[in-house]
Amino acid sequence: MDFQEFFERVVEKQATKRFYHPIPDGNVMDESFSPQYFEPGTSYFEIELAEMFLRDERRYWRTFVPLTIVISEFICGGKPTGEADRRQTVPFFVGNELLKEIEKYVKGEHIELYNTKVAGPVPYAGDGLSLFVGLFRIQVTDFVKNLLNLVQSIANTFNPAVLSSYMDVAKPLASGLPALLGMKEVELRLGTRDVFGTRASDPQRFKEGYLAYINCPEEKITVDRLRVKNRRLHIVSDKGSIEPLTGYDFCLVQISQLVEREDYATLPFHRLWKDAQDRVWSGEEEKGRRILLDILHQVAVSPDLTARNQNSLIQVYTANFENELARYKAAAGSTRVTNRGGTTRRTASAAEMSDPRDNIMKFAERAQSKGLSKRVVNDLFGISENWNRIPFPAGRPEKFELTNEVLKNQVKAFQDIRSSGKPNPLALADAITLSALRAV
Repeated sequence: MDFQEFFERVVEKQATKRFYHPIPDGNVMDESFSPQYFEPGTSYFEIELAEMFLRDERRYWRTFVPLTIVISEFICGGKPTGEADRRQTVPFFVGNELLKEIEKYVKGEHIELYNTKVAGPVPYAGDGLSLFVGLFRIQVTDFVKNLLNLVQSIANTFNPAVLSSYMDVAKPLASGLPALLGMKEVELRLGTRDVFGTRASDPQRFKEGYLAYINCPEEKITVDRLRVKNRRLHIVSDKGSIEPLTGYDFCLVQISQLVEREDYATLPFHRLWKDAQDRVWSGEEEKGRRILLDILHQVAVSPDLTARNQNSLIQVYTANFENELARYKAAAGSTRVTNRGGTTRRTASAAEMSDPRDNIMKFAERAQSKGLSKRVVNDLFGISENWNRIPFPAGRPEKFELTNEVLKNQVKAFQDIRSSGKPNPLALADAITLSALRAV
């Protein structure tokens, strides 16, 4: 059973259509709420289960446990133009530890889960996004328990915030989910799939906000009575007071936007940086540079990054490598002179030290002579021309750790340097490769 058939069966199972509706912006009572529309290639989306509530039906929890599954389908960025199969179907499990803690639900009068991230940050590459949210109750048998524990343990092995690794397991998980959720032991409580577009005229244009999924007939509640306060779902009572919604099972999903990531050092390509750094300080410049070029090409096609961040990170890693190389050469050019009174160290003079911008200027000039795009040439010249704006750590040791904080500040510096034209990270990485290989 494929996902289209699965979604059709979900609709058939729900003889009574359940309530689903985006919360109107004006019904969100948090002062900081200022929703923005998503534009392809410029930002990341995150999906979070802000709140899941299950009513007190104590008898259920003797043999049943809840499970929420969110399935998102989106275009995966980072791949070269023309590469097939860019649309990904990615399942995320919410409450993956519930089956291990069944006793909680036997004792509790109701169940609440808060602030559980189910997707992201994911670069928004456009072409719309489809989102399925399903709340299930599962009859616990030894077979079902073992099966779900196996599926969830596989999913937990991968970080869903790092698509490049999570997608390795997402496809087989996604293909197996329809069969899993179609088992007689798995009962659908509510489930809705919606598609969000990209056109300005689309009433379902993809934007930040809240989505309410409530396990009641859709005519029971009108959306104008719903409120979101402190990221929790409330309802306006008949007397006009605003109270937490507790009469039905529900899921409140939040979609939010990030312009920048803050976890660059956790992404797969960063693991190579230390190898490149070690090669430099071992005097193996050519090997270190080849590792750098590998980093740049991994960044250029990374599905974890927007094109804007790909471009900035290519500049960042290039600048750090040339800075590292210049520091090594300066240290290697120092000499030790032994006197009767002990050993003194003579550091290299300014004339003996290489300028880390020299190679970058050569790369830019070669790119220009080859007739490469103006944007690529300007991005290369920009590294050198704006060198003093790059926040290299002050008082750093000979070899320093390129942390998330350092990367974040350096990326911001390049984001503040405006270049005309659309970023082309793959062309930028190729330009540095062609120029660098001529130099080694």
